[in-house]
Amino acid sequence: MKKQTIILLSLVLFLPVLSFVFLAEAQEDDTAVGLIATGSGQKYTESIPVIDISDFGYQPAQMPSAEPSSFIPSTGSGQALHNSSLQQGGGSDPNNPYAVIRKTGPTYLQPGGTARYGITLANYESVIHTYRLTDTLPSQLAYVPNPADDLTYDPATRTLAWQGEVSPGHLDYVIDENSLTLPYLDLADFGAVNLCDDFIANGEDCDDVTVTFNLGVNGYTANLYGETLTQLVISSNGIALAGDTPDSQPQSGHNQWLPDASPPGHLLAGLWRDADMTNSGRFHAAIISSLIEGYDVFYAQWHDAPHVNDPDLTARHAIVIVLNGDGALTGHAFFIYDNISDPTQTIAQGYTIGIEDKLGVRGVS
Repeated sequence: MKKQTIILLSLVLFLPVLSFVFLAEAQEDDTAVGLIATGSGQKYTESIPVIDISDFGYQPAQMPSAEPSSFIPSTGSGQALHNSSLQQGGGSDPNNPYAVIRKTGPTYLQPGGTARYGITLANYESVIHTYRLTDTLPSQLAYVPNPADDLTYDPATRTLAWQGEVSPGHLDYVIDENSLTLPYLDLADFGAVNLCDDFIANGEDCDDVTVTFNLGVNGYTANLYGETLTQLVISSNGIALAGDTPDSQPQSGHNQWLPDASPPGHLLAGLWRDADMTNSGRFHAAIISSLIEGYDVFYAQWHDAPHVNDPDLTARHAIVIVLNGDGALTGHAFFIYDNISDPTQTIAQGYTIGIEDKLGVRGVS
């Protein structure tokens, strides 16, 4: 698989009540991670490489604007059938089913015909919000009153309006392919060490091993399923876990369908499979600045990682976890895939791409 693919894990809220789903410059010690053994196949570090990729000519990816956008199907004559604006409470993306506001309806309508349009507004935050929604009908459409839709209509301005409170939703994640241009970074090019090196130097295999990174000591936090995390665990088997949980040290390379109540839990599976990098392949982790405008991210990378049963079956992928803050991307993560040597055999050997909460109750594969 030669084409780079980026998957976005969006933190969303399921709203059953509304029946809607909306969805630094490289430091001198970057090559000295300072791993400390904490058990068989387990290491811990507080020295996390910090890399500002703008120093290497990279431009930060710009996130889509949160400004309201319009849903404008065409009548065939270039006239708009439908146009709306969200005046309070978030952005609008008609192409994203998990956006704050979503509109559905037919693209074409015959003269004299009647069409049903749906406008769905979702609160994706954890508190109650008051929203005001307006929608202006173009001249070629007439509103058919319906008391059940709870809208008010001003015929002078041809404007539909609604205002009210929307309850918070239920935190969950969706996985969606994303068009945002994020590069696959080989962290070795920036001086980050191969995390396998310390295990091999101590006479161990780099198979089913984990490294715990203390974000809190370095002034960072991450967020997964609404919980603030101060540690992240990276497994050689292609997954990242919440390091504050007791079952965050997986010793088996066998992947699971998510969600699964058996350990490990609270995890991000970028490409979870049984990899052995004792003799080839490597994995790295660092904090990256200037990858996404306005955010620092934790970037974990598995480079040419071979499957334990087939050393020629390799994969390059990365997990990008947005750090800190309360911005629009808080709690989001990206999976990046650069090269899979043999997709068919990868499928045959088995893998998991997904996410799971602490208890293994919520998740998606």
